[in-house]
Order: sequence, then C-alpha cells, then structure tokens
Amino acid sequence: MNTEFQGAKRVSAVELADFMGISTRSLTRMDEKGILVASRTKSGRRVYTTEHLQLALKIMYDSTVRFTRLRFLKNGENSIYGRVCIPRKWLEKLNVTPDDPTACIRFDGESIIITKTADLPGEKTGERIYIQEDENNS
Repeated sequence: MNTEFQGAKRVSAVELADFMGISTRSLTRMDEKGILVASRTKSGRRVYTTEHLQLALKIMYDSTVRFTRLRFLKNGENSIYGRVCIPRKWLEKLNVTPDDPTACIRFDGESIIITKTADLPGEKTGERIYIQEDENNS
C-alpha cells in the first residue's frame, strides 16, 4: 500500500485507489453510491482531499461496516428472494456456527437486525414462528 502522499492536499483517483488497494472502477462505484464522493476539478476529473483520505482509512479499517451486493434468486415457485453473505468473524462473534446455525432476524422497517436465537420465543422446542402479513402490516 502506497502512503507516500501523507502531506499532499489533493490526490487523484488512481493514487487513492492504489492507496486503498482497490481498482479505480471500485472507487468510482463508491463515488456513485455516495460512500466516498470525490471533489471535481474544472475539467470534471475526480480529486480527493485530506478529508477523503481520512474517510478512506475509516472505510478500510472499520470492521463494523461492509458494503456488499445482495444476490437475487428464484425458488421453485418463481418467488424471488435475496441472499447476502455475512463475514465469518461476525458470525463467530454471534456464536453462530455450523453446529448451531440458528439466529433471529428482525426487520424494523429500515434495517435488518441479526441476533443469536437465545431471545426467540419457542427456541427451546424448535418451534417455528410464522408472521402472517395483512394489508395493515405489509
């Protein structure tokens, strides 16, 4: 990883991508998604300031944030569902293992929360909980 420009006030997209160890295309995607939005020169080229470098370091080293793509799949009845991979280290911290893969997933309307099943009603009996959605809560 190149860290030669610590005293620089502005760096190019190529330099920042090299610093972060990612491709310039990945850096462009981060800009398009609003994660790491570049400043622009008069000619429209992306440049990054010291503040961008600090944010880049936070993104690189913050283990509590992960940007990923969800995969959309169809089941046998042509229903579409989404799938996301969760880092192994996070699962280990939750004590979700191949021997005990149960977890509780909650949706609060804005975010998805995954916890260990210890707080699930009926967890000891293995009973499944179904939520019937109607017009009022869908």
